Amino acid sequence: MYVLIKWVKENQVSVGLDNFVKDKKMLKDPKRIGLVEHGAVGVKPPKCGWKAFPAQILCVNESLGEIKKVERQWIDAHKMATPLKSKTTVDTEEDRISQSDEEDETPQHQTGDDSNGTPEHDSICTPKRPKRDYNNDIKELEERLKTKEKEIRRLRRLNFQMQEGLAGTITKAVKDAIQAAQSAPSHPVLTSNTHVATLNQTGDIMNKSVTDLMNPVALDHAQRCESYKKLTRTLMDSIFSLEEMTTCSVTGKKGVVGEKRKSLDLEKVQLVIDHVKKTYPGIGGTEIKVCMAQKLKDLRRRAERNGDVQDHKVELRHTYFDIIDTTCNRNAMDRAYIKHSNKKLLCCTVIAYRLQ
Repeated sequence: MYVLIKWVKENQVSVGLDNFVKDKKMLKDPKRIGLVEHGAVGVKPPKCGWKAFPAQILCVNESLGEIKKVERQWIDAHKMATPLKSKTTVDTEEDRISQSDEEDETPQHQTGDDSNGTPEHDSICTPKRPKRDYNNDIKELEERLKTKEKEIRRLRRLNFQMQEGLAGTITKAVKDAIQAAQSAPSHPVLTSNTHVATLNQTGDIMNKSVTDLMNPVALDHAQRCESYKKLTRTLMDSIFSLEEMTTCSVTGKKGVVGEKRKSLDLEKVQLVIDHVKKTYPGIGGTEIKVCMAQKLKDLRRRAERNGDVQDHKVELRHTYFDIIDTTCNRNAMDRAYIKHSNKKLLCCTVIAYRLQ
């Protein structure tokens, strides 16, 4: 059932359903005022329901066309008596505020047929926005894309050139290293009297570095040390002889036990400290000296536990880096790892490293 609703506050009419009317007596009495839901025909109501406002029911009919006809007649009759005010006119500040308040409280209602083309209907239509010209933006983006593509091609070309140059540099460095290793003279059998670092002249040692006092195998092993303690012990094994390390102390000062020993070569000790500090900047000289002292202490204890090896008329150095000149060809560098215990020679393993 369709009804024609006249809203009391706005003095306007709209089409609705009889379900919108809360007081059913209003359907029979056009002058009776009551609450009517402000809904729309054919629209699903919200969850909270339509809002209700005071209104009157002017007409009730089952035909929607009849209700529309009565609505147009009512609009035409009231249009002659009270002409509608166009919204395009300039209002005062108070009128605009009052109109905004009324629009917030009560939504707009249908006041005429869309086909009539009333002024109110024309004022509701919003003007169309001017179309934006995107051609300039598209051209700008295309230029930026071309620039980026040129930059990518340039970087790829430079990367390719760098890879080619890097491969050549690595190949040349490897060849130079192999050539230098092949031209190195073979080392004689080393004993405690013929150590690699047999440089007692103070002036010569001061002008050298740790790498100058080490043989190639020891130097290669030292470069792979993962801690400053291991690096310190490796340098001591290569620079000092076993006899020096078992009979001397780091500084020669009197220890806690009260036994005063001969100090190691202080200039060599300083070279070791400088090299370790250069490799590990966060380590101080005191920590390195403590590590060297512990190394000497361990060797003395091992010597006391294993006994004197010289009883067998064999002079050995307990180190990983003694180079033995054997019958191997010139391209081989040999390393001997010699262990001795309880006055017996347990093993002597010669490992040949060939440089290709």
